[in-house]
Amino acid sequence: MFRLTNGVCGMEVADDRTFFSYASASGKNMHVIEESWVPVPFSGDDLVAHFKENFNLFAAELQHKEKKHRLKIRRLFVNLPARFTRVSTVEHTVSFRREKKISIRDVLSAKQYVEESASEWGECCLHHVVERYWVNGGESFSPPVGTWSGKIRLRCRLIWVRNNVWAELNEIATHFHTRLGGVIAEEMSVLSSSGDASGILPEKAVLKIGYHDTVFLYWRKKKVISERRFPFGLRGIFCRMAERFSLSLPVAEQVFHRYFSLKPEVVRSSRRLGEVSVKSGDAYVNLSVGAVNRFLREVIHRELERILDECIPEIGGDRTSVTVTGRLNGREGWARFLREHFARPVLAASARESAAFGASRYGLFPCLDRETVPQKKFFRRISELYREYF
Repeated sequence: MFRLTNGVCGMEVADDRTFFSYASASGKNMHVIEESWVPVPFSGDDLVAHFKENFNLFAAELQHKEKKHRLKIRRLFVNLPARFTRVSTVEHTVSFRREKKISIRDVLSAKQYVEESASEWGECCLHHVVERYWVNGGESFSPPVGTWSGKIRLRCRLIWVRNNVWAELNEIATHFHTRLGGVIAEEMSVLSSSGDASGILPEKAVLKIGYHDTVFLYWRKKKVISERRFPFGLRGIFCRMAERFSLSLPVAEQVFHRYFSLKPEVVRSSRRLGEVSVKSGDAYVNLSVGAVNRFLREVIHRELERILDECIPEIGGDRTSVTVTGRLNGREGWARFLREHFARPVLAASARESAAFGASRYGLFPCLDRETVPQKKFFRRISELYREYF
């Protein structure tokens, strides 16, 4: 009898399909196994009802992957689209009973006080990120542990969700024979979709190409500097393709998934590939595979260039690298296409097409929500102790 591996699953409910990302997890290690999807679209405003309506399909998918990879999914993480969350930025001064040497417990208590002060009826806080601390007139990005003061000021970014969404998703997860590890806001999933072990770097720019739109996020020193959305996505590519080649939208989507490639040799070899005949409505249309690929490459290059030209000035110029994730990451030649067509560093985040992996990664390593104190070197600690007592 084989021993089952402990695993986690991340889910993203997109506009045209639902993504699943499976990974094994042990301690601080996480190994991605597979990303899959089921053709279940979602465009409504009731996420819980969507899960209930498609429960059997989702459960069958999870059970199939558990059996295939000999996994036992211990926790389920759900990526929550931005339209279901509320974001607030709050500055608040928290006073202590007396002047004291601030400990990490004091910092956590201050965070809790700010969260309770900013909450609204029927909401729970998904993420609580402290962007800045002020103590004795000084400013810092890390908790001022060890500083003597009678008060502390915090600037916090809080992301909220309705209580009923959390509670009902948790109940649904129990019927999947697992437990809800967490509901992760879209911006955290996107930022955590690439990077180091924790998924978050001190400075990071991510571009996620979705089905209807593209999201650009720039994070620096625990603060979202820029968050923008652009009306360019996979559906927009299908629409332009349908208009250019006189196809219906469903046929354009089929042609894209079957024939589109970003490999330069595919575009150059239009004669070898010849033409394909597709039925659109009551008529047949002859398409040159090479012409289709050249057109799509031009559209994608032009739109990404426009988006980057608008965003790059906000993040400090061309030296800042941009990680691209989303729906084009699974296409052949995508990483090479980004390297060859953009002067600034633009990198593809592996072959992941969704934020499902980012949801599970951030759920396991919620580094932005945690308050960590930088470890001081041994001789520096000895020096501080000497100055304190002598």
